[in-house]
Amino acid sequence: MELYDEIMTLPEVADYLKIATKTVTRMIKRKEIPCIKLSGQWRFKKSSIDSWLNSKMQMDEEGTLISLLGSTESEIIPLSRLIHSSMIISDIKRGSVKDIIHQLTKPLREMHILDDTTNLESNLLKREQMMSTSISDKVAFPHLRNSVDIPAGLPPIILGVCKEGTKYNEKNGNLTHIFFLILANNDIAHLRLLSKLATFSNKDQTVSSLIEAKDNNEITKIFMEDEYENMAKLK
Repeated sequence: MELYDEIMTLPEVADYLKIATKTVTRMIKRKEIPCIKLSGQWRFKKSSIDSWLNSKMQMDEEGTLISLLGSTESEIIPLSRLIHSSMIISDIKRGSVKDIIHQLTKPLREMHILDDTTNLESNLLKREQMMSTSISDKVAFPHLRNSVDIPAGLPPIILGVCKEGTKYNEKNGNLTHIFFLILANNDIAHLRLLSKLATFSNKDQTVSSLIEAKDNNEITKIFMEDEYENMAKLK
């Protein structure tokens, strides 16, 4: 398909989404939908709209999972359902704490879930300056001090893997490789996620496998294999 065939006008995108043009206009003003203004007219790229729509549907599903996590036993929902492949960054580059946080929030910007992550990053950095969320030689759990400060509609977890390791906790100087950015804006769900992730992170061999994984699919497979192993122990 040629590029010009993929460009839609405001009425066309409204028809495509089956909503009123006024609703699209409000979404534009709130910077909720990917678009660009050309010669005073709003234009939309169909492929970007499709990606944005899929991400919204995904976030709705994960929001439901977080609600369940906050009202049921945490073991019911496996980590593989809470960590979507699109929210895995397998090539985090070594850098300062600020650099790492900016890299971790990249999927939110790329998928137009949160176009401006400046405030979120600032709050995450303040939390790290208060006390590092690096809990071991290899793993850190970046999160806000108050989960209610997290914007609604974000994925529950973003996973980042830095293969070479980076000094995330400047006080102990150890290298951190795995970053679980927790974005659940429900206190109970937040605590249960911390518990699940802490248990998972205590498995040295599994953590090493995550660091050595080649891509996002392999990382997802590691989570699924860990779940099968846990279920086998329960039988």
